[in-house]
Amino acid sequence: MYFSKLCYEGLCKVEGKSINFGGDIFFSLEQIKHLPSIIKKLNFTGDDLGIFPYYVANNQMMDVYWCSLSIRNVEFVQDKENVILSETGKKHINQVPKDIIELWDNTYYEVQNGDIDKLIDYLDRYISWMEKREIITLEECRGDNIILNEEGIFFEIMD
Repeated sequence: MYFSKLCYEGLCKVEGKSINFGGDIFFSLEQIKHLPSIIKKLNFTGDDLGIFPYYVANNQMMDVYWCSLSIRNVEFVQDKENVILSETGKKHINQVPKDIIELWDNTYYEVQNGDIDKLIDYLDRYISWMEKREIITLEECRGDNIILNEEGIFFEIMD
């Protein structure tokens, strides 16, 4: 919890378009791009890190749970294929749809306790993926709704 709080505090100092929704601060992708450098300066990890995207439009918010990032700090890193099989209940990786594998490859990581370089690498990978996916995600969330106010994907930092 301490680690995510430090990341949150670091992001609060970054210029950019954040929003206050219900008393919580949500950060733009442009601000999230600064998180790797914030973590490098902290030179500390020890807790898990979660980044949770939300679609915001018309003063309403929707959780974009399928694009949430989870970086777990563990003693032993599990094989990603075994994690995917365990979570999907499948016996063979070829039974898992490719889009599900892509989501897991870009949103779930385990780092061995204290491996800041690996954490930053995974965070960079997620940010790059979200940059490519942001328009698709907006379209998925919007559906046929008419947008009256500014819309966007904003992120919350948690452990």
